[in-house]
Formats: sequence, structure tokens, C-alpha cells
Amino acid sequence: MSSPALRLSEIRWGRLLLAALGIEALLLLGHFLYMVVYSYALQPGQDLAHYQEHAQRSGPYFVILAGVPVGFALTRAFLRKLSSQAALATGAGILLALLIIDLGLHAILSLPIPPIAPVAWAAKWMGIILATRSVMRRDASA
Repeated sequence: MSSPALRLSEIRWGRLLLAALGIEALLLLGHFLYMVVYSYALQPGQDLAHYQEHAQRSGPYFVILAGVPVGFALTRAFLRKLSSQAALATGAGILLALLIIDLGLHAILSLPIPPIAPVAWAAKWMGIILATRSVMRRDASA
């Protein structure tokens, strides 16, 4: 069985953008909630600089832990009704969109890219790849 070709005409742009923005938004919300718990329950009474530093340090680690399930769940939800070709093209587009969003935010906000960032990106990508493969596998077995 040959692999489906990756065609730009198969990309579902609306689903791609919603999935990419949704993944980023859920991860940001999750990290925000983690920081609320950290600042009120785990380390209360610290100065603002301490919390800002911890937020920057812990962000990539949070994405490493939550990236696969969030990436998988949202990608699967947005790709589940697509054909194999459309799922492959849209899934690949989501990968690229997330990289552009991440690098763009770091550039716009003048934030350094931490050395652990590629591992965090890989976690999100792994969830997206697994979801895309599951949609394609379902299509192949039907």
C-alpha cells in the first residue's frame, strides 16, 4: 500500500488554523492555571520577578508534559472527518503553523528560545503526528 501524496489543494485551512490556535491556546491556558496553583498554593508570598522567572522556566516543561495529549486530542477532533489525503496535508500544515506561531511569538516578544524548546515542540508534533496517523489508519481500514 502506497502512502498518500501530500497536496496543498487537500489542506483544510480553517481546520488547520483552528487546530493550531486551539493547541496553543489550551497549552497557554493550562500553563496559566499551573502558575495560579504554583503562586497561590505551592510558593505563595514570593515577589513578582520570582513568578515571572518560574513561568518562563517551567513553560517548556509544561508543554513537554501536556503537548502530546493536547496536540493529539485537538488534531484528532479537527481531522476525524477528513479523508486520508486531506488529513495528511492538514496535519502537516498544523505542524508548520505551530512552528511559525512559536517562533513568531518569541521574535515579537523578544524572548530567547530556551535550549529545551525543541523538545517541547517535538511533544506537540508527536501528538499531531499520532492523531494524523490514527485518522489515516481508520480511513485505510474502512
